Amino acid sequence: MNNKIFCLMVDCSRNAVINIPTLKKLIRVLHQCGYNALMLYTEDTYEVNGEPYFGHLRGRYTKEEIKDIVNYAEQYNIEVIPCIQVLAHLNQMFCWPIYSDVHDYGDVLLVNEKKTYDLIEKMIKSISECFKSKKIHLGMDEAAALGLGNSKHLNGDLSKKELFSIHLNKVLGICDKYHLEPLMWSDMLFKLAMPKEENFWYSLDNNISKEDLKNIPQNVTPIYWDYYHEDINSYRGMIDKHFEINKDTWFAGGIWTWTGFVPANEYALKVSKPAMEACREKHIDNIIITAWGDDGAECSLFSILPTLYAAKRFYDGEENLETIKKEFKEIFDLDFDDFMSLSDINNTVKTKRVDIHNPSKYLLYNDPLTGILDYKVSLEDDDYFANIAQRFTAIAERLKDYGYIANHLSKLASVLEIKNSLGVRLRNAYKNNDKETLKQLIERMDILIERLDAFIDAFRTYWYIEKKTFGFDIEEIRLGGLRQRIKEARLRIEEYLSNKIDIIEELEQDVLPFIYNDN
Repeated sequence: MNNKIFCLMVDCSRNAVINIPTLKKLIRVLHQCGYNALMLYTEDTYEVNGEPYFGHLRGRYTKEEIKDIVNYAEQYNIEVIPCIQVLAHLNQMFCWPIYSDVHDYGDVLLVNEKKTYDLIEKMIKSISECFKSKKIHLGMDEAAALGLGNSKHLNGDLSKKELFSIHLNKVLGICDKYHLEPLMWSDMLFKLAMPKEENFWYSLDNNISKEDLKNIPQNVTPIYWDYYHEDINSYRGMIDKHFEINKDTWFAGGIWTWTGFVPANEYALKVSKPAMEACREKHIDNIIITAWGDDGAECSLFSILPTLYAAKRFYDGEENLETIKKEFKEIFDLDFDDFMSLSDINNTVKTKRVDIHNPSKYLLYNDPLTGILDYKVSLEDDDYFANIAQRFTAIAERLKDYGYIANHLSKLASVLEIKNSLGVRLRNAYKNNDKETLKQLIERMDILIERLDAFIDAFRTYWYIEKKTFGFDIEEIRLGGLRQRIKEARLRIEEYLSNKIDIIEELEQDVLPFIYNDN
Protein backbone atom coordinates (compact mmCIF):
# COMPACT_ATOMS: atom_id res chain seq x y z
CA MET A 1 0.00 0.00 0.00
CA ASN A 2 1.20 3.55 -0.78
CA ASN A 3 3.15 5.01 2.15
CA LYS A 4 1.61 8.45 1.54
CA ILE A 5 -1.86 8.88 2.96
CA PHE A 6 -4.67 10.95 1.47
CA CYS A 7 -7.60 10.34 3.77
CA LEU A 8 -11.20 11.36 4.40
CA MET A 9 -12.19 11.51 8.06
CA VAL A 10 -15.91 10.90 8.54
CA ASP A 11 -17.59 12.00 11.76
CA CYS A 12 -19.52 9.06 13.17
CA SER A 13 -20.13 10.58 16.60
CA ARG A 14 -21.93 13.94 16.42
CA ASN A 15 -25.53 12.73 16.45
CA ALA A 16 -25.15 10.39 13.48
CA VAL A 17 -23.38 7.14 12.63
CA ILE A 18 -22.95 6.45 8.92
CA ASN A 19 -24.59 3.15 7.99
CA ILE A 20 -22.65 0.29 6.40
CA PRO A 21 -24.08 0.49 2.84
CA THR A 22 -23.25 4.20 2.74
CA LEU A 23 -19.71 3.59 3.99
CA LYS A 24 -19.21 1.03 1.23
CA LYS A 25 -20.51 3.49 -1.36
CA LEU A 26 -18.22 6.14 0.10
CA ILE A 27 -15.23 3.80 -0.19
CA ARG A 28 -15.96 3.38 -3.90
CA VAL A 29 -16.24 7.15 -4.29
CA LEU A 30 -12.97 7.73 -2.43
CA HIS A 31 -11.26 5.27 -4.74
CA GLN A 32 -12.55 7.24 -7.74
CA CYS A 33 -11.29 10.47 -6.17
CA GLY A 34 -7.78 9.08 -5.66
CA TYR A 35 -7.93 8.70 -1.88
CA ASN A 36 -6.27 5.74 -0.20
CA ALA A 37 -7.50 5.99 3.39
CA LEU A 38 -10.67 6.45 5.42
CA MET A 39 -10.87 7.43 9.07
CA LEU A 40 -13.96 6.68 11.15
CA TYR A 41 -14.17 9.33 13.88
CA THR A 42 -15.76 7.44 16.77
CA GLU A 43 -15.82 9.01 20.22
CA ASP A 44 -17.90 6.27 21.84
CA THR A 45 -19.55 4.74 18.78
CA TYR A 46 -17.63 1.49 18.57
CA GLU A 47 -17.90 -1.73 20.53
CA VAL A 48 -15.55 -2.08 23.52
CA ASN A 49 -15.01 -5.38 25.28
CA GLY A 50 -16.81 -5.55 28.62
CA GLU A 51 -18.30 -2.03 28.33
CA PRO A 52 -22.01 -2.36 27.49
CA TYR A 53 -22.70 1.32 28.27
CA PHE A 54 -19.97 2.60 25.95
CA GLY A 55 -21.89 3.93 22.94
CA HIS A 56 -25.17 2.41 24.18
CA LEU A 57 -28.15 3.74 22.17
CA ARG A 58 -25.78 5.74 19.97
CA GLY A 59 -25.56 3.40 16.97
CA ARG A 60 -22.05 2.18 17.78
CA TYR A 61 -20.32 -0.07 15.27
CA THR A 62 -19.97 -3.70 16.24
CA LYS A 63 -16.64 -5.39 15.74
CA GLU A 64 -18.20 -7.39 12.92
CA GLU A 65 -19.34 -4.20 11.16
CA ILE A 66 -15.87 -2.67 11.41
CA LYS A 67 -14.21 -5.83 10.11
CA ASP A 68 -16.68 -5.87 7.22
CA ILE A 69 -15.80 -2.28 6.30
CA VAL A 70 -12.06 -2.88 6.67
CA ASN A 71 -12.20 -5.94 4.40
CA TYR A 72 -14.39 -4.19 1.86
CA ALA A 73 -12.09 -1.15 1.73
CA GLU A 74 -9.08 -3.39 1.22
CA GLN A 75 -10.51 -4.39 -2.17
CA TYR A 76 -10.17 -0.74 -3.24
CA ASN A 77 -6.74 -0.22 -1.67
CA ILE A 78 -8.31 1.96 1.02
CA GLU A 79 -6.75 1.75 4.48
CA VAL A 80 -9.35 2.20 7.24
CA ILE A 81 -7.77 3.97 10.22
CA PRO A 82 -9.39 4.15 13.67
CA CYS A 83 -9.90 7.67 15.00
CA ILE A 84 -10.97 7.75 18.65
CA GLN A 85 -10.77 10.03 21.71
CA VAL A 86 -8.73 9.27 24.82
CA LEU A 87 -8.91 12.62 26.64
CA ALA A 88 -11.72 15.01 25.68
CA HIS A 89 -14.87 15.09 23.51
CA LEU A 90 -16.37 12.26 25.57
CA ASN A 91 -19.46 14.06 26.85
CA GLN A 92 -21.82 11.40 25.46
CA MET A 93 -20.01 8.70 27.40
CA PHE A 94 -20.35 10.74 30.58
CA CYS A 95 -24.13 10.72 30.24
CA TRP A 96 -23.87 7.32 31.92
CA PRO A 97 -23.22 7.48 35.72
CA ILE A 98 -21.11 4.32 35.46
CA TYR A 99 -18.29 6.48 34.05
CA SER A 100 -18.31 9.05 36.87
CA ASP A 101 -15.15 7.47 38.35
CA VAL A 102 -13.14 8.42 35.25
CA HIS A 103 -14.69 11.86 34.78
CA ASP A 104 -12.72 15.03 35.41
CA TYR A 105 -14.92 17.88 34.20
CA GLY A 106 -17.02 18.64 31.12
CA ASP A 107 -16.08 16.22 28.37
CA VAL A 108 -12.64 15.32 29.80
CA LEU A 109 -11.33 12.07 31.26
CA LEU A 110 -9.76 11.98 34.72
CA VAL A 111 -6.00 11.98 34.20
CA ASN A 112 -3.61 9.93 36.35
CA GLU A 113 -6.41 7.64 37.58
CA LYS A 114 -5.86 3.87 37.17
CA LYS A 115 -9.48 3.23 36.18
CA THR A 116 -9.07 5.68 33.31
CA TYR A 117 -6.18 3.73 31.82
CA ASP A 118 -7.94 0.42 32.39
CA LEU A 119 -10.78 1.81 30.24
CA ILE A 120 -8.45 3.25 27.61
CA GLU A 121 -6.65 -0.08 27.33
CA LYS A 122 -10.00 -1.80 26.75
CA MET A 123 -10.75 0.76 24.04
CA ILE A 124 -7.41 0.32 22.31
CA LYS A 125 -7.45 -3.47 22.64
CA SER A 126 -10.93 -3.61 21.09
CA ILE A 127 -9.79 -1.34 18.25
CA SER A 128 -6.71 -3.47 17.58
CA GLU A 129 -8.89 -6.57 17.25
CA CYS A 130 -10.98 -5.29 14.35
CA PHE A 131 -8.83 -2.80 12.39
CA LYS A 132 -5.95 -4.06 10.26
CA SER A 133 -4.19 -0.69 10.20
CA LYS A 134 -1.43 -0.23 12.75
CA LYS A 135 -2.14 3.50 12.81
CA ILE A 136 -4.46 4.84 15.50
CA HIS A 137 -5.63 8.43 15.86
CA LEU A 138 -5.94 9.20 19.59
CA GLY A 139 -7.64 12.60 19.37
CA MET A 140 -6.26 14.45 22.42
CA ASP A 141 -7.62 17.80 21.12
CA GLU A 142 -9.50 20.75 22.60
CA ALA A 143 -9.24 19.56 26.21
CA ALA A 144 -9.96 23.00 27.63
CA ALA A 145 -11.58 21.54 30.78
CA LEU A 146 -8.54 19.42 31.67
CA GLY A 147 -7.79 19.54 35.38
CA LEU A 148 -10.77 21.72 36.30
CA GLY A 149 -12.92 19.16 38.13
CA ASN A 150 -12.26 15.91 39.98
CA SER A 151 -8.62 16.13 38.93
CA LYS A 152 -8.07 18.82 41.57
CA HIS A 153 -8.78 16.30 44.32
CA LEU A 154 -6.63 13.59 42.73
CA ASN A 155 -3.76 15.59 41.29
CA GLY A 156 -3.58 18.65 43.50
CA ASP A 157 -1.80 21.59 41.95
CA LEU A 158 -0.39 19.87 38.87
CA SER A 159 -0.64 22.21 35.89
CA LYS A 160 -2.57 21.42 32.72
CA LYS A 161 0.74 21.02 30.90
CA GLU A 162 1.92 18.47 33.48
CA LEU A 163 -1.40 16.59 33.42
CA PHE A 164 -1.38 16.46 29.63
CA SER A 165 2.19 15.14 29.56
CA ILE A 166 1.46 12.45 32.16
CA HIS A 167 -1.62 11.33 30.29
CA LEU A 168 -0.04 11.32 26.85
CA ASN A 169 2.87 9.17 28.00
CA LYS A 170 0.59 6.68 29.73
CA VAL A 171 -1.59 6.33 26.63
CA LEU A 172 1.46 5.97 24.39
CA GLY A 173 2.61 3.13 26.64
CA ILE A 174 -0.67 1.32 25.98
CA CYS A 175 -0.31 1.88 22.22
CA ASP A 176 3.20 0.46 22.38
CA LYS A 177 1.88 -2.63 24.13
CA TYR A 178 -0.42 -3.29 21.16
CA HIS A 179 2.25 -2.37 18.57
CA LEU A 180 0.27 0.61 17.27
CA GLU A 181 1.52 3.80 15.59
CA PRO A 182 -0.25 6.69 17.36
CA LEU A 183 -1.35 9.98 15.82
CA MET A 184 -2.82 12.95 17.69
CA TRP A 185 -4.19 16.41 17.00
CA SER A 186 -1.47 18.94 17.85
CA ASP A 187 -3.53 21.87 19.14
CA MET A 188 -3.03 21.18 22.86
CA LEU A 189 0.75 21.19 22.41
CA PHE A 190 0.48 24.80 21.23
CA LYS A 191 -2.28 25.88 23.57
CA LEU A 192 -0.40 24.67 26.64
CA ALA A 193 2.72 26.48 25.45
CA MET A 194 0.98 29.86 25.62
CA PRO A 195 1.92 32.05 28.60
CA LYS A 196 -1.79 32.37 29.34
CA GLU A 197 -4.73 30.41 27.99
CA GLU A 198 -6.35 31.89 24.91
CA ASN A 199 -9.50 30.97 23.01
CA PHE A 200 -7.59 29.95 19.89
CA TRP A 201 -5.45 26.90 19.32
CA TYR A 202 -2.86 27.91 16.75
CA SER A 203 -1.11 31.26 16.41
CA LEU A 204 1.93 32.27 14.41
CA ASP A 205 2.91 34.38 17.44
CA ASN A 206 2.99 31.33 19.70
CA ASN A 207 6.28 29.47 20.02
CA ILE A 208 6.91 26.24 21.88
CA SER A 209 10.02 26.59 24.04
CA LYS A 210 13.06 24.39 23.47
CA GLU A 211 12.46 22.80 26.86
CA ASP A 212 8.86 21.94 25.97
CA LEU A 213 9.94 20.62 22.57
CA LYS A 214 12.32 18.20 24.29
CA ASN A 215 9.44 16.86 26.41
CA ILE A 216 7.13 16.08 23.48
CA PRO A 217 7.34 12.33 22.75
CA GLN A 218 8.67 11.44 19.31
CA ASN A 219 6.71 8.20 19.11
CA VAL A 220 3.47 10.03 18.35
CA THR A 221 2.78 11.88 15.10
CA PRO A 222 1.20 15.34 15.43
CA ILE A 223 -1.59 16.42 13.10
CA TYR A 224 -1.97 20.13 12.36
CA TRP A 225 -5.64 20.90 11.68
CA ASP A 226 -6.71 24.15 10.06
CA TYR A 227 -10.03 24.79 8.32
CA TYR A 228 -10.04 28.56 8.27
CA HIS A 229 -7.18 30.36 6.55
CA GLU A 230 -7.47 31.77 3.05
CA ASP A 231 -3.82 32.85 2.73
CA ILE A 232 -1.02 30.40 2.08
CA ASN A 233 1.44 32.06 4.45
CA SER A 234 -0.60 31.11 7.53
CA TYR A 235 -0.32 27.45 6.54
CA ARG A 236 3.38 27.76 5.71
CA GLY A 237 4.13 29.35 9.07
CA MET A 238 2.27 26.81 11.15
CA ILE A 239 3.73 23.88 9.19
CA ASP A 240 7.22 25.20 9.97
CA LYS A 241 6.31 25.39 13.65
CA HIS A 242 5.09 21.79 13.52
CA PHE A 243 8.32 20.66 11.87
CA GLU A 244 10.09 21.84 15.04
CA ILE A 245 8.05 19.17 16.86
CA ASN A 246 8.17 16.40 14.27
CA LYS A 247 9.20 16.38 10.62
CA ASP A 248 6.56 13.70 9.94
CA THR A 249 3.66 16.03 10.84
CA TRP A 250 0.35 15.36 9.07
CA PHE A 251 -2.10 18.04 7.95
CA ALA A 252 -5.89 18.02 8.28
CA GLY A 253 -8.09 20.38 6.28
CA GLY A 254 -11.83 20.79 6.53
CA ILE A 255 -14.54 20.32 3.96
CA TRP A 256 -17.15 22.29 5.92
CA THR A 257 -19.98 19.84 6.51
CA TRP A 258 -20.66 21.04 10.03
CA THR A 259 -22.77 24.20 9.83
CA GLY A 260 -26.18 22.77 9.01
CA PHE A 261 -28.11 21.10 6.21
CA VAL A 262 -25.64 21.94 3.43
CA PRO A 263 -21.85 22.24 3.26
CA ALA A 264 -20.07 25.54 2.74
CA ASN A 265 -18.70 24.27 -0.57
CA GLU A 266 -17.46 27.61 -1.91
CA TYR A 267 -15.65 28.37 1.30
CA ALA A 268 -14.20 24.85 1.42
CA LEU A 269 -12.63 25.41 -1.99
CA LYS A 270 -11.37 28.82 -0.92
CA VAL A 271 -9.46 27.46 2.08
CA SER A 272 -8.49 24.07 0.63
CA LYS A 273 -6.53 25.43 -2.31
CA PRO A 274 -3.89 27.39 -0.33
CA ALA A 275 -3.76 24.64 2.31
CA MET A 276 -3.00 21.94 -0.24
CA GLU A 277 -0.51 24.17 -2.04
CA ALA A 278 1.37 24.80 1.23
CA CYS A 279 1.39 21.09 2.07
CA ARG A 280 2.73 20.20 -1.36
CA GLU A 281 5.38 22.91 -1.14
CA LYS A 282 6.45 21.83 2.37
CA HIS A 283 6.40 18.12 1.47
CA ILE A 284 3.65 17.14 3.89
CA ASP A 285 3.09 13.57 2.73
CA ASN A 286 -0.01 12.69 4.73
CA ILE A 287 -3.29 14.58 4.41
CA ILE A 288 -6.65 14.23 6.14
CA ILE A 289 -9.80 15.93 4.86
CA THR A 290 -12.28 16.21 7.74
CA ALA A 291 -16.06 16.00 7.43
CA TRP A 292 -17.33 16.90 10.89
CA GLY A 293 -20.98 16.75 11.96
CA ASP A 294 -21.24 19.31 14.77
CA ASP A 295 -24.65 20.09 16.26
CA GLY A 296 -26.76 17.54 14.44
CA ALA A 297 -24.90 16.07 11.46
CA GLU A 298 -27.68 17.18 9.10
CA CYS A 299 -25.38 17.53 6.08
CA SER A 300 -25.25 14.73 3.51
CA LEU A 301 -21.85 13.09 3.06
CA PHE A 302 -22.24 13.11 -0.70
CA SER A 303 -23.12 16.79 -0.95
CA ILE A 304 -19.37 17.43 -0.55
CA LEU A 305 -18.46 15.33 -3.60
CA PRO A 306 -17.03 18.22 -5.69
CA THR A 307 -14.89 19.65 -2.88
CA LEU A 308 -13.81 16.15 -1.89
CA TYR A 309 -12.49 15.61 -5.40
CA ALA A 310 -11.07 19.12 -5.76
CA ALA A 311 -9.06 18.92 -2.53
CA LYS A 312 -7.17 15.89 -3.83
CA ARG A 313 -6.54 17.53 -7.20
CA PHE A 314 -5.30 20.73 -5.50
CA TYR A 315 -2.82 18.58 -3.60
CA ASP A 316 -1.78 16.88 -6.83
CA GLY A 317 -0.92 20.31 -8.21
CA GLU A 318 -3.93 20.95 -10.46
CA GLU A 319 -4.95 24.58 -9.89
CA ASN A 320 -7.38 25.12 -12.76
CA LEU A 321 -10.90 24.64 -11.43
CA GLU A 322 -12.36 24.27 -14.93
CA THR A 323 -10.03 21.33 -15.56
CA ILE A 324 -11.13 19.81 -12.25
CA LYS A 325 -14.79 20.24 -13.21
CA LYS A 326 -14.20 18.51 -16.54
CA GLU A 327 -12.44 15.59 -14.83
CA PHE A 328 -15.27 15.35 -12.30
CA LYS A 329 -17.81 15.07 -15.11
CA GLU A 330 -15.81 12.33 -16.82
CA ILE A 331 -15.45 10.29 -13.61
CA PHE A 332 -18.92 10.64 -12.10
CA ASP A 333 -21.09 11.62 -15.09
CA LEU A 334 -22.46 14.39 -12.90
CA ASP A 335 -22.12 18.16 -13.03
CA PHE A 336 -19.70 19.69 -10.50
CA ASP A 337 -21.69 22.94 -10.34
CA ASP A 338 -24.97 21.16 -9.57
CA PHE A 339 -23.44 19.98 -6.31
CA MET A 340 -21.87 23.38 -5.66
CA SER A 341 -25.27 25.01 -6.15
CA LEU A 342 -26.67 23.20 -3.13
CA SER A 343 -24.88 25.75 -0.93
CA ASP A 344 -26.91 28.52 -2.56
CA ILE A 345 -29.67 27.92 -0.03
CA ASN A 346 -27.36 29.79 2.36
CA ASN A 347 -26.30 32.51 -0.11
CA THR A 348 -29.33 34.67 0.53
CA VAL A 349 -29.77 38.33 -0.38
CA LYS A 350 -28.92 39.15 3.23
CA THR A 351 -25.81 36.96 3.52
CA LYS A 352 -24.43 36.72 -0.03
CA ARG A 353 -20.70 36.15 0.41
CA VAL A 354 -18.15 33.33 0.26
CA ASP A 355 -18.02 32.82 3.98
CA ILE A 356 -19.28 30.62 6.79
CA HIS A 357 -22.98 31.20 7.34
CA ASN A 358 -26.08 29.03 7.65
CA PRO A 359 -29.38 30.94 7.35
CA SER A 360 -31.09 27.77 6.14
CA LYS A 361 -30.68 26.47 9.69
CA TYR A 362 -30.97 29.55 11.89
CA LEU A 363 -33.94 30.95 9.98
CA LEU A 364 -35.65 27.56 10.16
CA TYR A 365 -35.39 27.36 13.94
CA ASN A 366 -35.80 31.08 14.64
CA ASP A 367 -38.88 31.26 16.86
CA PRO A 368 -41.97 32.79 15.17
CA LEU A 369 -42.85 34.83 18.26
CA THR A 370 -39.68 35.63 20.22
CA GLY A 371 -37.68 36.05 17.00
CA ILE A 372 -34.19 36.26 18.47
CA LEU A 373 -32.75 36.26 14.95
CA ASP A 374 -35.43 38.40 13.27
CA TYR A 375 -32.85 41.17 12.94
CA LYS A 376 -31.11 38.92 10.38
CA VAL A 377 -34.21 38.67 8.16
CA SER A 378 -34.61 40.26 4.75
CA LEU A 379 -38.12 40.19 3.28
CA GLU A 380 -36.56 39.83 -0.20
CA ASP A 381 -35.32 36.39 0.78
CA ASP A 382 -38.86 34.96 0.67
CA ASP A 383 -38.69 35.12 -3.13
CA TYR A 384 -35.08 33.94 -3.07
CA PHE A 385 -36.06 30.74 -1.24
CA ALA A 386 -39.01 30.19 -3.59
CA ASN A 387 -36.58 30.33 -6.52
CA ILE A 388 -34.16 27.95 -4.76
CA ALA A 389 -36.98 25.43 -4.22
CA GLN A 390 -37.69 25.37 -7.96
CA ARG A 391 -34.00 25.21 -8.94
CA PHE A 392 -33.29 22.34 -6.56
CA THR A 393 -36.24 20.35 -7.91
CA ALA A 394 -34.58 20.50 -11.33
CA ILE A 395 -31.15 19.69 -9.87
CA ALA A 396 -32.60 16.64 -8.10
CA GLU A 397 -33.42 15.15 -11.50
CA ARG A 398 -29.89 15.71 -12.79
CA LEU A 399 -28.17 14.32 -9.70
CA LYS A 400 -29.62 10.85 -10.40
CA ASP A 401 -28.79 8.56 -7.45
CA TYR A 402 -27.99 11.61 -5.33
CA GLY A 403 -31.27 13.31 -6.17
CA TYR A 404 -32.62 12.71 -2.67
CA ILE A 405 -30.12 15.31 -1.40
CA ALA A 406 -31.43 18.12 -3.60
CA ASN A 407 -35.00 16.94 -3.03
CA HIS A 408 -34.99 17.40 0.74
CA LEU A 409 -33.20 20.73 0.37
CA SER A 410 -35.84 21.84 -2.12
CA LYS A 411 -38.48 21.05 0.49
CA LEU A 412 -36.46 22.99 3.07
CA ALA A 413 -36.30 26.03 0.76
CA SER A 414 -40.06 25.79 0.31
CA VAL A 415 -40.46 25.96 4.10
CA LEU A 416 -38.11 28.95 4.31
CA GLU A 417 -40.08 30.83 1.65
CA ILE A 418 -42.69 31.37 4.38
CA LYS A 419 -40.73 30.79 7.56
CA ASN A 420 -37.95 33.29 6.75
CA SER A 421 -40.00 36.44 7.36
CA LEU A 422 -42.91 35.05 9.36
CA GLY A 423 -41.85 36.56 12.68
CA VAL A 424 -41.05 39.95 11.16
CA ARG A 425 -44.39 40.08 9.33
CA LEU A 426 -46.28 39.03 12.47
CA ARG A 427 -44.60 41.69 14.58
CA ASN A 428 -45.08 44.44 11.98
CA ALA A 429 -48.76 43.63 11.47
CA TYR A 430 -49.36 43.37 15.23
CA LYS A 431 -47.67 46.69 16.02
CA ASN A 432 -49.59 48.41 13.20
CA ASN A 433 -52.87 46.82 14.35
CA ASP A 434 -53.21 45.40 10.83
CA LYS A 435 -55.72 42.66 11.54
CA GLU A 436 -56.31 41.83 7.90
CA THR A 437 -52.63 40.96 7.44
CA LEU A 438 -52.70 38.91 10.65
CA LYS A 439 -55.59 36.88 9.18
CA GLN A 440 -53.58 36.29 6.02
CA LEU A 441 -50.58 35.18 8.09
CA ILE A 442 -52.76 32.56 9.81
CA GLU A 443 -53.45 31.09 6.36
CA ARG A 444 -49.71 31.21 5.57
CA MET A 445 -48.97 29.32 8.77
CA ASP A 446 -51.36 26.56 7.70
CA ILE A 447 -49.40 26.25 4.44
CA LEU A 448 -46.14 26.42 6.39
CA ILE A 449 -47.08 23.43 8.54
CA GLU A 450 -47.94 21.42 5.42
CA ARG A 451 -44.59 22.32 3.88
CA LEU A 452 -42.76 21.54 7.10
CA ASP A 453 -44.36 18.09 7.17
CA ALA A 454 -43.24 17.51 3.58
CA PHE A 455 -39.70 18.56 4.48
CA ILE A 456 -39.63 16.25 7.51
CA ASP A 457 -40.67 13.33 5.30
CA ALA A 458 -37.96 14.12 2.72
CA PHE A 459 -35.35 14.72 5.42
CA ARG A 460 -36.24 11.36 6.97
CA THR A 461 -35.80 9.66 3.60
CA TYR A 462 -32.32 11.17 3.21
CA TRP A 463 -31.35 10.32 6.80
CA TYR A 464 -32.20 6.64 6.49
CA ILE A 465 -30.38 6.34 3.18
CA GLU A 466 -27.07 7.49 4.68
CA LYS A 467 -27.19 7.00 8.45
CA LYS A 468 -28.21 4.64 11.20
CA THR A 469 -31.46 5.46 12.94
CA PHE A 470 -29.80 6.80 16.10
CA GLY A 471 -29.75 10.59 16.17
CA PHE A 472 -32.85 11.07 14.08
CA ASP A 473 -34.79 11.29 17.34
CA ILE A 474 -32.95 14.56 18.02
CA GLU A 475 -33.93 15.90 14.61
CA GLU A 476 -37.56 14.90 15.22
CA ILE A 477 -37.57 16.64 18.61
CA ARG A 478 -36.14 19.82 17.08
CA LEU A 479 -38.46 19.85 14.09
CA GLY A 480 -41.42 18.72 16.17
CA GLY A 481 -40.75 21.57 18.59
CA LEU A 482 -40.66 24.00 15.68
CA ARG A 483 -43.94 22.61 14.36
CA GLN A 484 -45.59 23.07 17.76
CA ARG A 485 -44.30 26.63 18.06
CA ILE A 486 -45.83 27.50 14.67
CA LYS A 487 -49.14 26.02 15.84
CA GLU A 488 -48.87 28.03 19.06
CA ALA A 489 -48.17 31.25 17.15
CA ARG A 490 -51.20 30.57 14.96
CA LEU A 491 -53.40 29.96 18.01
CA ARG A 492 -52.20 33.14 19.75
CA ILE A 493 -52.99 35.24 16.68
CA GLU A 494 -56.46 33.68 16.48
CA GLU A 495 -57.05 34.41 20.18
CA TYR A 496 -55.89 37.99 19.70
CA LEU A 497 -58.14 38.54 16.68
CA SER A 498 -61.14 37.11 18.53
CA ASN A 499 -60.41 39.30 21.59
CA LYS A 500 -59.72 36.32 23.86
CA ILE A 501 -56.41 37.95 24.72
CA ASP A 502 -55.55 41.65 24.72
CA ILE A 503 -51.89 41.46 23.81
CA ILE A 504 -49.31 39.05 22.47
CA GLU A 505 -46.49 39.59 24.93
CA GLU A 506 -43.63 38.37 22.73
CA LEU A 507 -44.63 40.71 19.90
CA GLU A 508 -44.65 43.65 22.30
CA GLN A 509 -40.88 43.27 22.65
CA ASP A 510 -38.29 45.02 20.50
CA VAL A 511 -35.92 42.95 18.37
CA LEU A 512 -32.33 43.33 19.54
CA PRO A 513 -29.21 42.03 17.77
CA PHE A 514 -28.27 38.59 19.06
CA ILE A 515 -24.60 39.55 18.72
CA TYR A 516 -23.76 43.15 19.61
CA ASN A 517 -22.26 45.03 16.65
CA ASP A 518 -22.80 41.98 14.44
CA ASN A 519 -21.55 42.52 10.90
